[in-house]
Amino acid sequence: MNYQTFQPHTDLKSLISCYWTLEVPAESGAQRQRIIPDGCIEMAFILGDDIKRYITEDEYILQPRAMVLGQTIEPFYIEPTGHVNTFAIRFYPYGFANFVTMPFSISACNTQNKSKTETKAVESNLNQKTILMKSHISIFEIPAMDISRAVNFYQVILGITIEKMEMPGMEMGIFPYEEQMVTGVIMKGEGYKPSADGVTIYLDGGDNLQTILDKVERNGGKIIVPKTAHADESGFFALFLDTEGNKLGLHSPY
Repeated sequence: MNYQTFQPHTDLKSLISCYWTLEVPAESGAQRQRIIPDGCIEMAFILGDDIKRYITEDEYILQPRAMVLGQTIEPFYIEPTGHVNTFAIRFYPYGFANFVTMPFSISACNTQNKSKTETKAVESNLNQKTILMKSHISIFEIPAMDISRAVNFYQVILGITIEKMEMPGMEMGIFPYEEQMVTGVIMKGEGYKPSADGVTIYLDGGDNLQTILDKVERNGGKIIVPKTAHADESGFFALFLDTEGNKLGLHSPY
């Protein structure tokens, strides 16, 4: 598999995240692959053989040779039928809006074999979910030197299951993303260096962040700031270092 990303021109950096290409030789017995929501909009061009997109457990459609993929709110499955050769432009959600005038809902579900009534119902549901999922953050990445150690740390303190994935040159741990506004990923690879400096991400501490904070040092982390009330009385926060040396925070209402 040959996956590459390319940075846009400086004039487009605020609108386009990157360009990417993917080439995979044809393989017998190709399997389904799960596509994880990343909060971005993509314009993709299939230059190789067709790609199936599953709309149910057993039913599929063939992806259009040129298409715009809107912000997905749940994972879906694809399956190559032969040689994969794809070029795509990954837009920031607000970036794509600068290139079109047509409402996104008009093109929703056009590739699926649904009646007009079903399509309108899906569009309404998608529009409702889009409103509920607005956030200033789409994705956060936590650098790691040891992916297994980092995944185990966050699984234990947060009480979640993190899915491990590998791609050429990088290893990832995917936080649970269903019904989440933001996708979180633990990353190990070139250019990903753990740091206690820079931007601080505050993880959801549930109803009371102390429950999570109590597990930090028992699992190899270090508490920097204990549970403390926000000055504006909007809840509580704490800061800690994870096993990789990253500084993160917790926030909770109580």
